[in-house]
Amino acid sequence: MITIQKTIRELSEPFWLKRRRADALNKFEILPNPSFRYGINIVLNASSLDLNSISSDLSQEESSISAEKEVEILSIHEAIKKYPQLTEIHFGSLISENEDKIAALHLASWNKGIFIKIPKNTELKKPIEISTNIRSKTQFEHILIIAEDNVKAAVIENTTSESEEGYRSNVVELIIGNNSQIQYGSLQSIKLGWHNFTINRAKLGNDSHLEWFSGNFGSKFTRFESTSLLNGRGSSTKNLGAFFASKAQQFDIFTSAIHAAPNTTSDMLVKGAAQDKAKSLYRGLIEIKENAPYSNGYQKQDTLLLNEGVESNAIPKLLIGNNEVRCTHGATIGQIDKKKIFYLMSRGLSEKEAERELVKGFFNPLIGKISNVQIKDYIESVIEERLK
Repeated sequence: MITIQKTIRELSEPFWLKRRRADALNKFEILPNPSFRYGINIVLNASSLDLNSISSDLSQEESSISAEKEVEILSIHEAIKKYPQLTEIHFGSLISENEDKIAALHLASWNKGIFIKIPKNTELKKPIEISTNIRSKTQFEHILIIAEDNVKAAVIENTTSESEEGYRSNVVELIIGNNSQIQYGSLQSIKLGWHNFTINRAKLGNDSHLEWFSGNFGSKFTRFESTSLLNGRGSSTKNLGAFFASKAQQFDIFTSAIHAAPNTTSDMLVKGAAQDKAKSLYRGLIEIKENAPYSNGYQKQDTLLLNEGVESNAIPKLLIGNNEVRCTHGATIGQIDKKKIFYLMSRGLSEKEAERELVKGFFNPLIGKISNVQIKDYIESVIEERLK
């Protein structure tokens, strides 16, 4: 941590950003280590994680990004020089160092910043693609996207790793104007020695729609969050997620929608499978504020257990502050129906082939809701690979 303090002082950054780093580092040093216990019997094991031993090189790194010419892509440091007020207002506006030790470490140590600005009245025909192949053993990524009014765009973030093990912290802040339609796909297949912490958060304006999609398949331990702040009247979000945990992987998946304006809508669906000695936990939240009448929230999560010895839990939650709303939630955890396996075997399939078809069928309702063909193909290919 002393090295980070010295590096912060030497960085060529504006005072407000250096102060933000320093405040986050101070908060990191006094906050307790994170707990992954949710209730009496729901516990994820992160005993191999030592946040105090993680070092970060604060030098800037690059990603492979492709986009149409209308899109402006800069590093965070370039954006600070070109848009000083815009970046100071929005950078770090959706995440706080007070949340926990992991968030504080990120805000002190981020070393890879991407700024994307999509101007108003823009409709992109091709997705913005952000490809990252991690070569170091620590990576702190921060992506800030400003989508102005009347924008239609898709972003696909795909992360892999060359290093066998390490620590990754990834934060995406998505600021969406009015009357815009945005899709954001986050696909993660890093190697199985990694701790991975991802926070995706968005703030929506009036009559805007956001479709999140997350695919979590890599790392030994992942805590993933995607949250929509429905601040604009008539705004809506669809939050879709898939995970496949195998070997000794552990996934902690959290999706949430905060309804803070009237006539807002949220739809959350996460489906996952677990095999071998894996653990998975889904946490969901729909919060409807007092000032959000006529809002509608839906939350559903399903997990398929492929053998004995796996552990899965779900904690759906509703916080309702207004009577003029409609809100539902549900969760299922179960094994493959042996009668269905027997039926498919009676039609000529082997037991392994029958199981494979049933698992693919389990994910099909989710895949059918995904708008982006590239993401659909990716999810199907990963599921096929895990079932070999």
